[in-house]
Amino acid sequence: MSCENDLTEYPDDLRSSPAVWLTSSSGPGEAPLVDEVALCLQGFANDLPITVNVTVGGQDHAVEVTPVPGTLPVSEGPEENAPPGTLFDGAALNVYGVGEESVQSRIWHFVPPDSVRERLAAAGALRITAFQGGAAASRVQTVTLPREPERNWLQVKGSPRHLVVYGFGRGERVPVGLYAVDQSLDAVLVRQIGTVVMPASRVVVFTVPHDVLALRPKTKYCVTVPLSTQGAGCSLG
Repeated sequence: MSCENDLTEYPDDLRSSPAVWLTSSSGPGEAPLVDEVALCLQGFANDLPITVNVTVGGQDHAVEVTPVPGTLPVSEGPEENAPPGTLFDGAALNVYGVGEESVQSRIWHFVPPDSVRERLAAAGALRITAFQGGAAASRVQTVTLPREPERNWLQVKGSPRHLVVYGFGRGERVPVGLYAVDQSLDAVLVRQIGTVVMPASRVVVFTVPHDVLALRPKTKYCVTVPLSTQGAGCSLG
């Protein structure tokens, strides 16, 4: 996943300059909820800030994007990604040169705030627009919803631990539980700690109680939801 690869693989789709888009494992055509995305810009000056506006269901969300010198930092872990609410939390965003005329942000897991997620699900698309002086670019991208049941830890610095539960059917009640894990990674329910109800977006963020997170040793427990296979991703965060 990279802006530079998109320009090579989708030349007809991104032939205009300047241009703005979100890239993902699916390229520039889709913006998949929960999956990793990054902001791409092409053809803008690299010494002036850029205003990026995302329109969802008639509501606008603006953020200032700043091109900074140097190469795109390599994320060595989820904690180094951009926040999951990027583009919708009002926080400024840095971008880095990845080609002669293109810049890219750090990646993030595309999990906007609750109200935004539901508007994205209802609209089925977003419009992303970039302005810098007299230059402007705009693009409409399809928003895809997760379809396979799964859960993952949501990385949000300075806040309680959150489990993002997604891909279950709309209206389905999904129990969140504390599980014990043995050496074969089999997970056995110890107790239920909550329930989430799947909204239209098929994405819910669950705040894990502090007493659960304080359990020791962490390697013997995990927080998860009923899945056919839990695997190594089952942890206490």
